[in-house]
Amino acid sequence: MNYDNRGYGGGVYCDGADALITNCILLGNNAYDAGGGEYYGTVNDCVLVSNSAYNGAGSCNGRLNRCTVRNNIATNEGGNH
Repeated sequence: MNYDNRGYGGGVYCDGADALITNCILLGNNAYDAGGGEYYGTVNDCVLVSNSAYNGAGSCNGRLNRCTVRNNIATNEGGNH
């Protein structure tokens, strides 16, 4: 399990929406604030499973294309926010 102590993007933190994540498995990551699996990128053909965060456990502020998002747990808002 990866734990991001900055609070965003436990698995992957993107510095802009133009960042591209392709063909990945983001599994069992945790972010203190938002984006347990990933934060703020464009995600293509990925699996986001069993990630957790306060907001957007699977993905937060990301653009998901052809992804599988399952069993992500958010304390406040959405498994995918």
